[in-house]
Amino acid sequence: MSVFYLVDIRNKEGEDDTVQYSGKIEFKGAKNLIYLLIILISVFLDPNVLSWVPSLAPLPFGIREIIMFGVVFFSYKTADENILKANEFNFEPIKEVAYLFIGIFATMIPALQLISYEARQYGQHLDASIFYWATGSLSAFLDNAPTFLNFLSAALGKYGLDVNVKSNVADFANQYPFYVQATAIAAVFFGAMTYIGNGPNFMVKSICERAGIKMPSFFGYLVKYSIPILLPIFTLVWFIFIYGRG
Repeated sequence: MSVFYLVDIRNKEGEDDTVQYSGKIEFKGAKNLIYLLIILISVFLDPNVLSWVPSLAPLPFGIREIIMFGVVFFSYKTADENILKANEFNFEPIKEVAYLFIGIFATMIPALQLISYEARQYGQHLDASIFYWATGSLSAFLDNAPTFLNFLSAALGKYGLDVNVKSNVADFANQYPFYVQATAIAAVFFGAMTYIGNGPNFMVKSICERAGIKMPSFFGYLVKYSIPILLPIFTLVWFIFIYGRG
């Protein structure tokens, strides 16, 4: 937050002082808070966790996905056209993100499965630091959720446990919490290293560019922000919380 504050202050110094702001806050579209609440609740409707939630297997989607897409449809159809126009809303940013991440998910699965297998074979040589940097390195360029799950599976495999068995996961988290911390922290934090580390990163970039805001290139973002600012912070996090454990 300190880094963000300093960068924000520097950016404000270049603002046009002739622009006057009223300071008035106006909120429109309050009904979308209800849609957002439904989305948040539906995230937890997993038949593997809640036995009363019906499974739609072998379909590639379930009840929660149907609810989410239904909310998206009704939210768009009932939205105020003037608000959509004022926000310059269109579907191009989400389409770009969808195309990109469909490609990532289609190609990442075999690679992550290989990592999981190799981790099981050489688990005795792997400690929490290796899991931190390995998870972070891939999470910077792949989606962080499956990356975290894969390396968590690999960490369990180190001790002959199965990530698909709930009791194994619970026992592992209680006995070796630093492995869970290392993979979770790295998966989440390193997602900010590139535009494709998290889906929203690329979407925000696309939205800004369509609004006429100049954004750094993919490698420009890495060189100007990720490597000189984020990487030292993540290294400090590793040294304080992960180094020497496991």
